[in-house]
Amino acid sequence: AAIADYVRSLPPADARHWTTNTIIEGTDKEANVRCYLAMVGSAGVSLTGRYSDTVVRHGDAWFFARRSVKVDGFGDK
Repeated sequence: AAIADYVRSLPPADARHWTTNTIIEGTDKEANVRCYLAMVGSAGVSLTGRYSDTVVRHGDAWFFARRSVKVDGFGDK
């Protein structure tokens, strides 16, 4: 039953993950990144929330050092 409940809690198979209003503040070595997120599928919006990340630079690449997700809304399933 627990596995079935977990699968039912997942976003719809046709869901698309959107991020908007991205704000990046920091230096050339580390930055804080904030944005809104939404999961959207054929049934409409299934989830909304916010990401709050810390990213760090190693050479020419950026990596997540920390990611926080706050879900603030669920659509009808």
